[in-house]
Amino acid sequence: MPNIYLKHEKHGYKVCHSESEASYDKGHGWVEYDPVVASEPAPPAPVDPIPDPEPAIPDFLSGLVEPAPVKKKRPTA
Repeated sequence: MPNIYLKHEKHGYKVCHSESEASYDKGHGWVEYDPVVASEPAPPAPVDPIPDPEPAIPDFLSGLVEPAPVKKKRPTA
């Protein structure tokens, strides 16, 4: 008894072990396929460029926030 390979757009892949099971599933949207036949390789995923680093202060806050004053060190003796 040969295995029958089916695929479904929503449910994925399955293996049927009888012709009656396969014919029932085919009536519900499953499609037979041959797993031995090589499929086309998937195209490579697009690569996003590295984003620019975030500014220290967002633009909408630039007029509202002032940088903290720099403290001077005391002279050592």
